[in-house]
Amino acid sequence: MRRRHRGVTLIELLTVLIIVAILAAIATPSYREHMRRGDRAAAKTALLEDAQFLERNRTITNRYDQDDAGNPITAASLPVSQAPKEETARYVITLTNLTAATYTLNAVPRAGGPVDGDGCGTFTLNERAQKSVTGSAPLSQCWNR
Repeated sequence: MRRRHRGVTLIELLTVLIIVAILAAIATPSYREHMRRGDRAAAKTALLEDAQFLERNRTITNRYDQDDAGNPITAASLPVSQAPKEETARYVITLTNLTAATYTLNAVPRAGGPVDGDGCGTFTLNERAQKSVTGSAPLSQCWNR
């Protein structure tokens, strides 16, 4: 009487590998987009925190470009200089067009980072609360999601 060996056949193994590959091909882009959305939310939060800082300063001094001691406000003066705050920077916060009456805050994707090449590009916020992006994605998709 011959004993039959039990085990996994090559066809069964290949079937499982194909199923796993298909699931990974579907899940990986979805996961990346989920992570990018989280990074974009951190960038928008950083811009809003810095805008609040500048608006509080203007309430005290009646200008954006100097603090109450007469010292100039710079990007280094801002409370948030990168997004996310605690981890490796995915966005760098810059301050441009700073005068007594105006400012423009930018969240620029860090070169070579995970959001470099994202459809939203650089997020921009000014003293009039006007929001914009430099990427090809629609403004509503980038700022409202």
